[in-house]
Amino acid sequence: MAALCRVIDPRPADTVVTLGDVIDYGPDSRGVVEQLLALRERTRLVKLTGNHEEMLFGVVDGPHALETW
Repeated sequence: MAALCRVIDPRPADTVVTLGDVIDYGPDSRGVVEQLLALRERTRLVKLTGNHEEMLFGVVDGPHALETW
């Protein structure tokens, strides 16, 4: 993601849309989340929720047990 952001170099007036599954899908979920937090400070960021985020929300906010995630 960092390499892509360097190439597209989004500006404050731009909108960047992420297509979900930014967590629990790869070796550095925390790093990706940190990059997204930094990105939202410099441009408009629209985050579409993927099934990995939905599973996390089901554990944090919903009826699912941690073991289901």
